[in-house]
Amino acid sequence: TASLNNMSTKLMLSHEWWSNTFDSMNAAVSIHDSNCNIVKANYAMSRLTGIPMDKLIGQKCYKVYHGTEACIDLCPMNTAVHSGIPEFIEMFEPHLNNWLSISVSPLLDQNGKIDKIVHVVRDITERKNAEKNIQTQLEHLNALRSIDEAIIGSIDLNLILDTFLAQVLIQLNIDAACILLLNNKTQILEYKAGKGFHSKALKFTHLRLGESNAGRAALQRRIQSVSNLREDLDGFAS
Repeated sequence: TASLNNMSTKLMLSHEWWSNTFDSMNAAVSIHDSNCNIVKANYAMSRLTGIPMDKLIGQKCYKVYHGTEACIDLCPMNTAVHSGIPEFIEMFEPHLNNWLSISVSPLLDQNGKIDKIVHVVRDITERKNAEKNIQTQLEHLNALRSIDEAIIGSIDLNLILDTFLAQVLIQLNIDAACILLLNNKTQILEYKAGKGFHSKALKFTHLRLGESNAGRAALQRRIQSVSNLREDLDGFAS
């Protein structure tokens, strides 16, 4: 009896230790059966999904994570069930509005058959945003290098401005742009280069400072915005 009581106490302590460890993990961890039903989940999963712990158990994992009525095409759990090996994927999940790192590992029974699936999810949105910022900065540096090379390697202003506009369109992800240069003698803004416009009318642009959107931008040294070009064509009619 004493031996059984001692064993029972150790099992209880072991279970308590495992439960506390499971619930204290920062990653969202859940255990599913082969039919995608959640049989156990930790508090991190509740925080990530916004669903109370008592509501998670018994739910379909794809409904919780993806807001769908069936497994998504990229579901690593589906792949793990068929392959029997761990699967990993990084993806943006619109339902949670987060970038997720998803790791799935099958648990086998004594007969070597899949009994449960361990599902570990981490929110990697901050890391992905940092990577995107770094990539954007690298693209900007490459753009500046291309412009510098055009300036150093040519005395043709048209070629320099053409290179500059090409980078502007790429870096700002816009459809069209043009450059108006100020004639210091006449104080008139004159069209010098453009890309992406269907209309040729802009090539004949001559604006006084303060005239039209471009003239006002030059005079006030501030960005001028037009929300609807149909209402204010300002020379952009095709």
